[in-house]
Formats: sequence, structure tokens, C-alpha cells
Amino acid sequence: MNNKLISKGLVAALVGSLSVPAFAHTGGDSAGLVQGFLHPFTGLDHLLMMLAVGLIAVRMGGKHLRVLPAVFGGSLLAGAVLGMSGFTLAFVEQGILLSVVVLGLMLSAVFKFNLAISSVLVASFALLHGGAMGAESAGAMLTTVAGILMASGLIQLVGAGLGKVMLNYRFDRLLRTSGGIIALLGVVMSMA
Repeated sequence: MNNKLISKGLVAALVGSLSVPAFAHTGGDSAGLVQGFLHPFTGLDHLLMMLAVGLIAVRMGGKHLRVLPAVFGGSLLAGAVLGMSGFTLAFVEQGILLSVVVLGLMLSAVFKFNLAISSVLVASFALLHGGAMGAESAGAMLTTVAGILMASGLIQLVGAGLGKVMLNYRFDRLLRTSGGIIALLGVVMSMA
């Protein structure tokens, strides 16, 4: 693979994802394994945030590869339980959009973040995403959350895979540029 092929693939993926609604939190009911699994794919904010977590884990390397996905999953679950319990987090939508911007900037930074800072940021943002998803889930709560967790893990895995490909071909600059694109899309979504 060459730079142009990877660049075209990333641009195609981003353009294709723009046809997805910017916000997945419409307030409607979504219950069950299939609905839970599909939910993270219904909003660009979810996709970008979860892809960023996978990309960041690969870019930071070391313990980040194991810890960040686990922190994300645990915090997403905690947020979903809070949301399903009726606990409402303040400024959830703004926080979700901020998560896309901050994680994009984190990915694009020249320096690498330490594990503690990375974990706190990922945990905080996953809690917000989980809270919003949990607030919209009704009925089959366990299966809905299971579906959300499976899809979230898959999206992070895709992000990590893309990151590995970029690092294997020594495209660290492209990996950091993708962070800038993610942050920019977060800013655009916040103005919509």
C-alpha cells in the first residue's frame, strides 16, 4: 500500500460517514441486542469517538493498547447503567461533541499522553456516551447494553487496525492528521 491509497481510503470513509446523522441521540426507544449493536453506528459522533480511542491506543502504544479499551468499555457500561436508572448527566450532548474534538486533538498531538491522563479522558467521555445511550434504552436493558458494548469494541478494533496499518507503513504523520480531521469534524458537528 502507498500513501495515496491509504489517504484515499480515509477520505472515502470520512465522506461516507457524513451521510450518517450527526447525532444518534434522538430520544426514541431502542431496546434489544440488535438495536443496541446498531446504535453506535447511527451517529458520526459515536463513530469518530470510538475510532479515535482505537487510534489513540495504537499511537500511544504499550499499556494503552490494553487499558484504554477496557477503561472505555467499563465506563460506557457504568454510564449506560446510570442512564437507564434515570440519572441524567448535565450537558451530555455538548460533552459528547467535546469528546470528539478533544480525542481528535489528543491523537494529533506531537507528544504522547501518559496512561493516567489518557485513561481519565477516555473514561470521562465514555461515561457521557454510555449515559446518553442508557437514557434512550428501554425494555431489554441487558441485551441493549451488550449490543452497544459489542459494537463499541468492534469500532475501536477497526480504529486500532487502521492505526496499526498506518504505523506499519511509517505514516505517523497521517495518523496524527486523522486526529486533526476528527477534531475538525467535532467542531463542525458542534456548530450544526
